[in-house]
Amino acid sequence: GEYCFLLACSMTGGVVLGAAGDLITLIVALETLTLPLYVLVGLRRGSLASAEAAVTFFVVSVVATTLTLLGAALLYAATGGLHLERLGALFADRPELLDLPLTTVAVALVVLGLAFKVAAVPFHAWAPATYDGAPLPVAAYLSTASKLGGVVALLAVVRHALPAEVTGPVLALLAVLTMTVGNLVALRQRRTVRLLAWSSVAQAGYILAPLGALALAAGR
Repeated sequence: GEYCFLLACSMTGGVVLGAAGDLITLIVALETLTLPLYVLVGLRRGSLASAEAAVTFFVVSVVATTLTLLGAALLYAATGGLHLERLGALFADRPELLDLPLTTVAVALVVLGLAFKVAAVPFHAWAPATYDGAPLPVAAYLSTASKLGGVVALLAVVRHALPAEVTGPVLALLAVLTMTVGNLVALRQRRTVRLLAWSSVAQAGYILAPLGALALAAGR
């Protein structure tokens, strides 16, 4: 019973995430998507590997959420807005905001915090251990729906809120690193689940590439 309940809670967070219009709702929905996964990963109660995977996933996810929240707080301090469309309009109307170091740090923290969620290199170290220790259906869910949540969040902030001049190069660099490292390390794997994990990392790079191109095109 707990498996179905936790899965439904996680999927509810994903549905809310798709309709989020401001940074607070976006982060809360992303955490609603992620929180049940800590328990799902450690669902094999008698397995030490499952417990280690759950703790690893929990610690890394908490750090990622902290970075995203700090970035959102600094964005609010620099602009006075949290709504995605309002942030985009503020950056378009007041280009001097882009010259503030506070704005650059805030944007970088938001993007890097969300990059943890999609396991982009160099924020990918949690993925192989978590996938390997989790039950197989949960590992499959992590590689699809969980990653999709991070990608939707990134798309929302890159397309509507954050300045493309800052996010474009960062996303392009993350995409190149993620595609390269994910595919090269996947070639050396002997375990199917770890192969799935590294393949998932590489596919995150394939998704980040058009996001970076979209931001760079918008910036030009």
